[in-house]
Amino acid sequence: MARRQTFDRRVAREVVGTILSNKSRKNQKGQGGLAAIASLLVVVGLMLARCDQTEETRQAAKDAQTAQEQAQERPDVYTNDGGLTQYDAYDSAATQPDVYDAPDALGVVTITTALGSGVEAERVMVERCVDGDTIIVNDASGERIRVRFIGADTPETVKKNWPVEPWGPEASAYTKKRVADAGNVVYLVTDGSKLDIYGRRLAFVYFKDDPISLNEDLVRHGLARAQTQYSFSKAMKTRITAAAEAAQREGLGIYSTAN
Repeated sequence: MARRQTFDRRVAREVVGTILSNKSRKNQKGQGGLAAIASLLVVVGLMLARCDQTEETRQAAKDAQTAQEQAQERPDVYTNDGGLTQYDAYDSAATQPDVYDAPDALGVVTITTALGSGVEAERVMVERCVDGDTIIVNDASGERIRVRFIGADTPETVKKNWPVEPWGPEASAYTKKRVADAGNVVYLVTDGSKLDIYGRRLAFVYFKDDPISLNEDLVRHGLARAQTQYSFSKAMKTRITAAAEAAQREGLGIYSTAN
């Protein structure tokens, strides 16, 4: 195609040059000469127009190919939304940064427990599990708080000048695993006494979307004894006591026949 255009242009230039040369000759006279010149000019015009038309055709084909390639790069999975075409939606989305679900904020929230919905709780981050019934957490203000599970008493593992008690390590491992599985996030519910004699925060500990407290869960698995001397609701004391009785009947953990 390019060679043909170059040839046409070269021929056109030669014809024009010849016409102009012949026109300058004094011996060229008569109507026949003028007619020949007019015919040649028409031919040259047609050749030049053909060159221009070919160039425009090539450019149009190139533009169409570029548009097709760009369209192929765009996914075809987008549907119309809010008046946008599928490609408008793609272009708009391509300019937006990735959005990730932000973690739930720490602080006071409401949760659902075995006693009902709308229970006020404090969402905190667990820093460390001390043993089966004690954890250290950080609240929304960054305060470091030692939390003791109210209503549950696991065997000792870290008490100073005290031997490790049977099922203590198992209780500690159970608490650590449940906390880790929950991403180290727990919900503290205060019920009755807020602090024990050592200044530790007393609370029922819950996990997201689980209505059973870790306190009750430990007792139910025979990994903790029911501890009801503290002041908390009768409903929770009933649940803790029932969990202990069930574990004892089934001979679980500290109630097993081997111990």
